[in-house]
Amino acid sequence: EMNAKVVPRALSRLLAIPRANFATAISPEAMRPAYDYYYPAQKLEFVDGKMTIFKQSTLGVKLTPYEIKETTVKNFLGILGGWIYGGTFPLVGHLCMFGFAANWCYRVFYYMWNAVVEISLLENGEEVEFTFKKGNKLKVPIHILEKMEDEKSLVETFAEPFLFELQVGEVHAVKKFKPGKTFFLYGQGQEAIKNGEIFRAIINGK
Repeated sequence: EMNAKVVPRALSRLLAIPRANFATAISPEAMRPAYDYYYPAQKLEFVDGKMTIFKQSTLGVKLTPYEIKETTVKNFLGILGGWIYGGTFPLVGHLCMFGFAANWCYRVFYYMWNAVVEISLLENGEEVEFTFKKGNKLKVPIHILEKMEDEKSLVETFAEPFLFELQVGEVHAVKKFKPGKTFFLYGQGQEAIKNGEIFRAIINGK
């Protein structure tokens, strides 16, 4: 009998507790991810909602980036080694030569397909627009970017072309951009960087 009275009372008390309306209790600002935003020291000037931060120079002779030279030399030596080895074992030598030639084609295509020749900061401050060497454009959230080397390395390439590697980080990856997706900033020396302060913030995912 006692249990029969206690249980309904406990149930009625639970039902009387007001339920929180989480849709209204949490503000939109609180629901936004807490990213480490960067606030520039000076006011930024936008033209048509964009501001150019990085742009490959279209003037003068375009030199080949070090990464392309490196993979060319390595694979050429591999092809040469396969040719020499083919004197004794023709089949193995030809397979080695084909393998190194295919690897060279793949590496150069990979670098150039993902080469970014221009970066524009969008007025919302949270996205950049990448312009690729092949001509297409892509909007990328800044917070997903991770540099794969220190920006100090750009000082060493003051007057030389470079491929500065950026990747989509695993922590902040979004559906459209898979973790590990790689971009290469392709510039002709320091003149490609139009705003050093904002450029540093972007490559640091801020």
